Amino acid sequence: MGLGCSGHDVRCVFGFSAISGILIQEEASTQRMGSRKPNTTEAMRQVIAEIRTRIPFDLPQARLCMGNCQGCSMKLLQFLDGELEAWERRLDGGERPGFEELSDLVRTARKVHRVLERNGLTGDQAPPPAGRS
Repeated sequence: MGLGCSGHDVRCVFGFSAISGILIQEEASTQRMGSRKPNTTEAMRQVIAEIRTRIPFDLPQARLCMGNCQGCSMKLLQFLDGELEAWERRLDGGERPGFEELSDLVRTARKVHRVLERNGLTGDQAPPPAGRS
């Protein structure tokens, strides 16, 4: 599925265990305390922090829009940033996300990351040759 993660593994954002410590800790607590649910709020905050670390939101517009692209990097970054800000507001307001919302955000971030990679904007890959789309 790309970047070393399965589609349903919320513990792994970009091939790194972003929140595995939290989920493992919660799993151990659940076993000790009975039916306590994992803290998805903290997991979502960790996922958001990992996404902000791994995705280059601070690239200048001139670099985002140079040459041929496979998807508009600028629009995708704006969309993802808006999603992250919306979740931060929701979390601050006391909303508790479910695993589906966690998974959806991770999936969206992965897709944006793949497009940025194809466009040579992540540092993980060289820019595509000119003339190829």
